[in-house]
Amino acid sequence: MTGMSNEHLSAEVLQAFLEGDPPGREGASVEQHLGSCARCDSELEVWRSLFSELGGLPSRRPSEGFRDRVIADVRTLAALP
Repeated sequence: MTGMSNEHLSAEVLQAFLEGDPPGREGASVEQHLGSCARCDSELEVWRSLFSELGGLPSRRPSEGFRDRVIADVRTLAALP
């Protein structure tokens, strides 16, 4: 199975599973593994909790002129010897 290392699911596979990315048989294999591996199931719950908390954070927008200040700094750094 993709993303398995030492018989456990990788963080990337667990995150993709939460986002609904593993299609078909791979998704079914992940579900089967989670049903028989307490360690991976526990890690999935940690990722689920983290995603939930991150999803609840307010969105932030950069301040007015932020882009222009960053571009100006990049141009200044690029011009330095």
